[in-house]
Amino acid sequence: MIERDQQKSEVIGAFLHQWPARIAILGAGGMGKTTLALSVLHKQMVAGRYPSRYFISCEGTPSVLSLVGEIANALRIPLANRDSHLLDTILSSFPPNSILCLDNFETLWDNEPMRVELEEFLSNLQVPHLGLMITMRGTQRLSKVSWSKPLLTPLKSMTGDDSRRLFEQSCSHPLDEFVENLLNA
Repeated sequence: MIERDQQKSEVIGAFLHQWPARIAILGAGGMGKTTLALSVLHKQMVAGRYPSRYFISCEGTPSVLSLVGEIANALRIPLANRDSHLLDTILSSFPPNSILCLDNFETLWDNEPMRVELEEFLSNLQVPHLGLMITMRGTQRLSKVSWSKPLLTPLKSMTGDDSRRLFEQSCSHPLDEFVENLLNA
C-alpha cells in the first residue's frame, strides 16, 4: 500500500496486541479506507489470530434492521432462526476470535435520526470474542464504542510523489503534463 504503511502497522498492531481490538478507519472519500481495511484483514498475522473475518459493505444498507440482516447472512444464520432474539443469535454465532468489518458505515451514520439506534447496536457488539473495524467518511467516531487506543488518526490525502507512484503502478498511460496537472490539483 502506498503511503499507508504506518496506519496499516497501527491497525495490525491493535488487532494483535489488544483483545479485542475496535478500530475506526476515518477520512474523506477516496483516501483508501476500504483498501486499508481489506489489506489488514488479509494480512497473514491477523488471519492467524482472527481466523474468522467478516466484511460487510454498508453501502446501500438503509437501516439498522437491514444491517442486522446482512450480518446474519454473512454468518449464515438460517431464516428460521431470525426471530426477536436475532442479536443474541448473531453474537453467539460469531466464532471465537472473529473480526467484523463494517465498510462505508457513513451510509447508515449520515441518517441522523438513526444514530442513537446505531450506537446502541454497535455497543451491543462489544463482546470479548469479537474484534470490530469500521470504515467511515469523516472524522467523528461513535461515542458508545470503546475504541482501541491510541486512536487511529483520520487518513489524509497522499503526497504528490505517492500520487505519482500510485498512478504509475495503476495505469499504463505515461505521465504527461495533463496527468501532472491532475495530480497537482
